[in-house]
Amino acid sequence: MIGVYEMLKGGKPFKFDTLVSRLGCKPVTAMVLICALKRDCNAEIETIRDGRKVDSYQLHNASAIASKMVGNTTTTKAPKVAKAPKVAKVAMLKTKTTVRQSKAVVNDEIPTVDVEEVGDAELAALRAELGLGDSYAE
Repeated sequence: MIGVYEMLKGGKPFKFDTLVSRLGCKPVTAMVLICALKRDCNAEIETIRDGRKVDSYQLHNASAIASKMVGNTTTTKAPKVAKAPKVAKVAMLKTKTTVRQSKAVVNDEIPTVDVEEVGDAELAALRAELGLGDSYAE
């Protein structure tokens, strides 16, 4: 954020492509830094557009936010830690394993495996429980 401020503090329009190349980041990252500067430091940044595309940015109150851009050497604050976004809880279904290994030995001691198939009624019940329509039919 300080790097963005240093480039914009002259008060003249600063080309967005130049800003991205000097920061050495992606355009999205540069836009996030500009938004953070606006939000955290109350910077008045004007967006100059060429149609829908952002051409340049211009900082109007560089002197007013200069004190926020200089770090305090006597006390250091811990950086703000972003909270993790809340995630919707997903119900986990307990499933029963249907593969069994038989104890019988066939041809050179290779065990056989029995697999139970799911019936149509059980499959229909699973589809209904998961909210799947007929479009997921076999």
